[in-house]
Amino acid sequence: MDARQFQFDMIHETRTSLKHHDALILQSPTGSGKTFMSSLMVKGALAKGGRPWFICHRDFLVEQTSLTFYGIGVDHGIIAAGKPFNPYKHVQICAIDTLKNRLPRVPAGCFPTVVFIDECKHSASGGWLRVILWALEVGAKVVGLDASPDRLDGKPLNPPYTHLIPGPSVAWLMDHGYLSRYRAFAPTTPALGDVKTRGGDYAVEEIEEEMDRPTLVGDMVGHYQKYAAGKRAIYFCVSVAHSRHVADAFNAAGVPAIHLDGTTPTHERKAAALAMAEGQISVLTNVALFGEGYDLAAQAGRDVTIECVGLARPTKSLALYMQQVGRALRKKPDAAVILDHAGNIEAHGLPDDDRTWTLEGRKKGDQKAEVAVTVCSHCFATYRAIMRKCPECGAEKPQAVAIPRALTVGEGELVEVDADALRRSRKMQEHACKTVKDLADVGRARGYAKPEAWAQKLWSIRESAANRRANERASVHLR
Repeated sequence: MDARQFQFDMIHETRTSLKHHDALILQSPTGSGKTFMSSLMVKGALAKGGRPWFICHRDFLVEQTSLTFYGIGVDHGIIAAGKPFNPYKHVQICAIDTLKNRLPRVPAGCFPTVVFIDECKHSASGGWLRVILWALEVGAKVVGLDASPDRLDGKPLNPPYTHLIPGPSVAWLMDHGYLSRYRAFAPTTPALGDVKTRGGDYAVEEIEEEMDRPTLVGDMVGHYQKYAAGKRAIYFCVSVAHSRHVADAFNAAGVPAIHLDGTTPTHERKAAALAMAEGQISVLTNVALFGEGYDLAAQAGRDVTIECVGLARPTKSLALYMQQVGRALRKKPDAAVILDHAGNIEAHGLPDDDRTWTLEGRKKGDQKAEVAVTVCSHCFATYRAIMRKCPECGAEKPQAVAIPRALTVGEGELVEVDADALRRSRKMQEHACKTVKDLADVGRARGYAKPEAWAQKLWSIRESAANRRANERASVHLR
C-alpha cells in the first residue's frame, strides 16, 4: 500500500502528540492501514537509534507482523512461546502472554523506547496493564492501535492512555475511495431476549442453540447464492460446531467452503488462505479468528480481497461488529456485500454511521447503536429510524414497529438496505441545523452516546470548510 496523505498526517500527529503524552491511542478504521502506519513509525524510530517493540495478543498476529516487518526490511526478534529469546535485537515483536512473564529477563540496556500495542482495547486487562506500566516506568512511549477502542465491559482506557487521535471516519474513507461501498441485507432479529450474557456478551452455548438451527432466519447458503454468488466470503459463527455446520452446508450446495478457528494449525491456515486467493474456495467460516487483525493476504503471501461477510453470530460488542464488517470494506471495484443473519445492524447501526470514540469508557451495558435503526414491518428492510418511510417499499413507518421474531426460512428474508438514501437523508437533516444545539438535538434523537461531542466535532468541520471557502474566494478576488 502506498502511503496516503491522511496516513502521513496521522503519523505526524502521533509523533507531535508524543512530546506531550507518554501513552496515546491512534484510532483508525479497519482497512485504513494501521499496520502500515505503525511499520513506518517503527522504521522511523529505528533510524533514530530507538528500540521499538510491537505487542500482539494472538500468536498468529505475531507471525503476521513478523512477515510484514521482514517485508519492509526490518530485522527483529520475537518474544513468544517456542521462539528463541534474543532481547538484544533493537526491534521486538511480542506475544503478550509470553512477554508479561519474561519482563524480568530483559536486560536494562535492551529496554524499549517506544511500544506499539495492537488492538489496544485490551489494555485495561491485568496482564496488558502490567506490561504497559512497566514500559512507562522504563521510559518508553506507548502507542495504542485500534479501529474501535471500546471495551464490552465499559472500562475506560484512561489510564493508561491520556490522549486519543481519531482517524478518518468510515464514511470519509468511502467518499474518498480508500474503502469500498457496501450493500447490506438484513433479516428480522433472532429471538435473543431470554439468552443470558457472560462477560457482557451473549453466552456462547445459548446463542449457539438459537443460531445453529436448520430453520434459522433465511437460508445462509441461499442468500449467499442470491446476493454474493462466487464472491470471496467470510462467515462469523458462534462456535466451532456452528462454524463447521455452516461450512458443511455450503459444501453440500456446491459452494467450496472451509472452517478455521484459533486452534487450526498454521500450515492449514496458510493453505486455506492460498486456496481462497486462487479461487479454489469461496467461503471461510470461522470462530473468533478474523475479528481482530487476521490478515489473509499475509497468510497467503499475495492479495486476497474479501468481498462479502456473513454475520451469523449476534454480539453486544460494537467493536467486534465493526471489525467483522470491516473485513469486506477494503478497497475494490465492486461494492462489498454484508449479509446479516444475526440482527447486528439493528443493534449497532450501519458500518458508516458517525461514531465518536473516547477514553472515558461507559456504564456497563450502555452500548446502543449511535444511529437507531428501524425494521420495516412490511418488507423487513432495515433503515435509519429518522426516516419516515421505508426506502425499500415506501411504507410509512408506524409509531411502534413490532419486529417479527420468526426463525424460519419461509418467514425470514434478507432485504437490501438503501445505504445511499439513508446517507443523503442524514446529511440533509444535519445541513438544516443552524446551531451546535440543533446538531446536538439531532444526535440525541438518533441515540448517539455523546451527542454534544459529536455536534461540536461536526460544527468544527463545518466552520473549517466555511473558512477555507472564504479564503479561496478572497484569493480569487485579489487576483
